[in-house]
Amino acid sequence: MKQNRFCVECERRIESHAKKYCSVECYKMSPFNKWNNQEGEQNASWRYVITKDELVRLYQKELQSINTISLMKNCSTTLIKKRLNLWGIKKRGYSEQWAITKEKGRLNLSKRDPSSKKGNRKNYIEIAKSHFDWLCSACGKKETNPNFDLVVHRKDKNNKNNELSNLEVLCQNCHGKEHMRRRLSR
Repeated sequence: MKQNRFCVECERRIESHAKKYCSVECYKMSPFNKWNNQEGEQNASWRYVITKDELVRLYQKELQSINTISLMKNCSTTLIKKRLNLWGIKKRGYSEQWAITKEKGRLNLSKRDPSSKKGNRKNYIEIAKSHFDWLCSACGKKETNPNFDLVVHRKDKNNKNNELSNLEVLCQNCHGKEHMRRRLSR
């Protein structure tokens, strides 16, 4: 038996239990339709987040990052990116944004906790480079690519232990073999 319902938008009678709207036109007019009027300023939910003038001021004049703007406006970075595309504002690349952030002094590198993973990583690499020959202790391979070839391995797997007796310089291949040997010996 069909249940009599009424259209949410125009209140006409609908003879279906599954529909909320009598027509596609009513669906498009509904304020509950989240896809309604996605053309920028026509969408009320977008309008209250950020306007074009405000986005231009924050992104192009104040040189704020997309991440920072989304945090300021309490919205997703995707919404800000869609707005930039919609209004034809050219997005900055990662390296360009990084340079701006460094230039503006927004990085707190001096305040970084030395016990943090990144700070600790820098410490143990510097310790290893100053005390060991920078070549693989297992196979003797020398460094050919400074960003990839050699790594500092911690023998006890404790990433906070930077003692010389715990550190060992290995190439990527020997480092992988060492971890595999430990997994198999469990």
